[in-house]
Amino acid sequence: MKPFQFLKEVGQQFKHISWPDSKTVTRLSFVVITVSILSSLFLGAFDVIFAKAFAEISKTSQPPIQTEDFIEDLQVDPLATPSAETDISTPSSETNN
Repeated sequence: MKPFQFLKEVGQQFKHISWPDSKTVTRLSFVVITVSILSSLFLGAFDVIFAKAFAEISKTSQPPIQTEDFIEDLQVDPLATPSAETDISTPSSETNN
């Protein structure tokens, strides 16, 4: 199919389209905007409710963990650096040929 023939047929098909009048477009646009606003308010309300509920649940279920206590429980020295023996990224002399 040639491009000019295609465009000619597209123009012919546009004549068959029944376009809505401006009153219908305005009314349907108002419906879409109204439903969108109501949906966002509804979902936003549930988001606030669930956020507050989860905040209350997490406050009452367990005390907050202090970072210092957590490190002491793990018995980890936070200032320790890895030694050469544990560093696996250092290539050995055997692999160099």
